[in-house]
Amino acid sequence: MDSSLGGKIKKESDDGDHTRLSTREKKGHQKRSVGLILFFLLPFWMFLLWFFSPCVEKSVFIMDKTVPNQNFQEHKAFFWVLRYLKWVKPDDSFYNPSDDYYGFFPVEPGLSYFVDDLEHVNSQDLELLADSVDMAVFLDGYGVYRQDWWGRRDGDEISRLYGGISLQDIRFLELLQSQGKPAMAEFSFLGSPTPYDVRRRIEKSFNLKSTGWTGRYFDDLDILNTDIPRWIFETYQEQYDTIWELKGPGTILVHENGTILILQAEKHLRTYWPVVSTDKAWQKKLRVPDEIRYPFWFEIIAAGPEYTMISEFYLDVTEAGDSLLSLHNVPNAFPATLIRREPSPFLYYAGDFSDTRVNLRTAHLWGIQYFRSLFYNEGEPLDRDKFFWDYYINVTKGFLRGDVWGR
Repeated sequence: MDSSLGGKIKKESDDGDHTRLSTREKKGHQKRSVGLILFFLLPFWMFLLWFFSPCVEKSVFIMDKTVPNQNFQEHKAFFWVLRYLKWVKPDDSFYNPSDDYYGFFPVEPGLSYFVDDLEHVNSQDLELLADSVDMAVFLDGYGVYRQDWWGRRDGDEISRLYGGISLQDIRFLELLQSQGKPAMAEFSFLGSPTPYDVRRRIEKSFNLKSTGWTGRYFDDLDILNTDIPRWIFETYQEQYDTIWELKGPGTILVHENGTILILQAEKHLRTYWPVVSTDKAWQKKLRVPDEIRYPFWFEIIAAGPEYTMISEFYLDVTEAGDSLLSLHNVPNAFPATLIRREPSPFLYYAGDFSDTRVNLRTAHLWGIQYFRSLFYNEGEPLDRDKFFWDYYINVTKGFLRGDVWGR
């Protein structure tokens, strides 16, 4: 073959290959571009799906007595679920965490506040209020203390500014109960600083009892850890007549009589933090994991036989840890989430579950839970966001929709 002809054929072949390659590259670029556009448009479509989903009009009474500042962290998780489900007030507006609750309202943190609760509501108006609402939610009843209000972390005597569940609160819940309306409560509803006469009334009406023990996991027991209340160091040193020299992770248990127990990692605990464990049937029903860490405040309670335990707290103790707990009659497994169906639906969270830093704007995105791993740090033991995304949302939705107690 003529060399010039061969060169021409080869050049045409190379040009064809180059053209086909260029076409494939263009198609590849186009696909990637379309993919990127769809990716960046995804939040918009998620918002549209949420926006056009129907609203549900419900009158929900919400009480929170622990609001020391204006980030409303103590009840924001519950408002997130309301917003995600598009539950609206009778006037068709969304529930707002800064306004739509009863309890303590900080105006200028550390300076001024006001209280709007049930204490000055007469019997007739209390009955009218109970008639007008669809359900009641009592979140954090612990209250606001002067040290937190003023932003001080010294060793001064603890002084409560406001807080504790009152007899009037229980009367209101009893009225709802008589009408068969659902209610929900959580950590600090049963224990201190709620007065003893009110606790006895709770025991009689709801068959729940506080053991007096509360606890929390800390990533470092060092005396320099500002997350640990100063009075714990002082009480412990007085109780055991020793200097606090503890370090490393651990769980602190405190009884309302002042007794303090320290469960140290490795010495007393195989798993450093408390775990919330859920029964298989409830895992499937509510789509929650079999186990999930919970590194914040919890309480040890007892409940009557009419309650079904959805989840329990579990302290994975060593032999030394088991001996320490047994010495003080403290169980290493106890209720975390309870549901009672009769005489009216009642859900109880034995932990400060509604306290979270979640951004309310994410509630406006339908299906956002499919991307929940973007919102928490799996490797950070103190991160409570994982608990919110993987557990709290689904259980709370289940209660609000009636899935956990039936309609």
